Amino acid sequence: RASEHVKLFTNHESSLIKSWINNKDDNTSAIETLEKPDMHHTPYFDINIKPQDNPLYQEDGQFRLSLYGKAIATELNQYTESVAKHILGQPNMSKSDKDYLVFGSGDSHIKISLTGEYRGFYRDWTTGDRGSLINLIADTQNISFKQAVSQAQRFLSEPEKFNLVKNENHEKLLNTLTKQMSQFKERATEYFENGKDIEGTPAQAYLERFNTSDTPISNHSELRYHDNVYSSDSKTTHPALISKLSNNQQGLEAAEITYLTQDGELANLKTPKRLMGNKSTHSVNIHEGSANISVISVGVEQALSFNNDNKHDVDIIAVNNVHDLRTVDMSALRDEIIIMMGSNKPNEKLTTEIVDRMAERGYSVSIINDTINNLTHNDQQPEQTANDIANDKITELTHHEQIKHTELEQLAKEILSNNEHPLPDNDSPQLNAKQSDAISDKENSAMEAFERASIPDKQISKDERSMEYDELTK
Repeated sequence: RASEHVKLFTNHESSLIKSWINNKDDNTSAIETLEKPDMHHTPYFDINIKPQDNPLYQEDGQFRLSLYGKAIATELNQYTESVAKHILGQPNMSKSDKDYLVFGSGDSHIKISLTGEYRGFYRDWTTGDRGSLINLIADTQNISFKQAVSQAQRFLSEPEKFNLVKNENHEKLLNTLTKQMSQFKERATEYFENGKDIEGTPAQAYLERFNTSDTPISNHSELRYHDNVYSSDSKTTHPALISKLSNNQQGLEAAEITYLTQDGELANLKTPKRLMGNKSTHSVNIHEGSANISVISVGVEQALSFNNDNKHDVDIIAVNNVHDLRTVDMSALRDEIIIMMGSNKPNEKLTTEIVDRMAERGYSVSIINDTINNLTHNDQQPEQTANDIANDKITELTHHEQIKHTELEQLAKEILSNNEHPLPDNDSPQLNAKQSDAISDKENSAMEAFERASIPDKQISKDERSMEYDELTK
């Protein structure tokens, strides 16, 4: 009998704990209502996890102050205006505007960003220091980063004590482009709309230098060629390849400018590539395929080269640099992701951060570090290009999907041929209408679940597909 009680508790332990935590007994009796005694809540569980024990702030099982500090800084950004004034005093209103609070005057001043993705970040034009509000605390008070994090914690714990006020428009301001960024976006849109198709231009000649397939690089809806794009390096205009970075509604948010010569070489500039507009979370859409795989290329050149060798009809997008992989919008990506790094070699920490971010959202990630064959420097075809490696990986992933599809198909057949409720024939007793409808509903549900579970559809999430597969196998 004791074992039965233990078993019963084990089976319902999870629900009991949730019930105890979520349904606090705060009701008072009639006597308590009259006498109004001091009520004390008795905690049954310690649900206050220390930062050192929180896996969100750990790396390889060890607490990392940098991760915790980043989280604290993000929360503190809601108080940007009042934190800046508390630390630096009154701003110079003649220099400040809706995008920046400016403290000081002339060349000796500090700017605090109020809008855009860098809301809460500062730059000291005297010392060159820059960073988050925690860095501002550390630099202005000449204390360590650890001490600055502790100070930020106190700000968040007792904002009234430090006259800190949360900005109710914080989220809106985060998504508001600065005046300068808006101007850049308008200029990028103008360049793109006034550009022309790339075939027969220096832009096509440039891209062909990275092409390892026999199919020439052709016109593309996200690419334009422009004869005269201004460069602040040379103070003059150059021919340029314009690549469109889109939001998830396919609207232009930014343009990647690749300055060229008339021969299709990179222009001899200090900055031969430049982003114009808001690139955060946005990418160049090269191809939308049918397979349940997305390829992300670091660089539009490699993306176009692979698009010409896309043997399995997979999605292809391009980002400007490795760091953009940390912020790229993943809402339209397939379950399997292959990242083609090209000639970029990020450090191990950055690679781990990128993979972990995607894995946390349910994606499976593979990385190809090999460089593509640049025909301007190497006329010898390599034994295996990055495109070959990517296609081999996709073949492997597609094979696994086919096996899964076959298993699901067989499972559906077994369900439909289940002898638990045989269909009526001439020698068997007839089922009544209710029984017949129940069997029909079961068959239809099984087939619908099978079809949704087996068809790779980017609109069906990995978790949804998994849940349907589990339901099907029941």
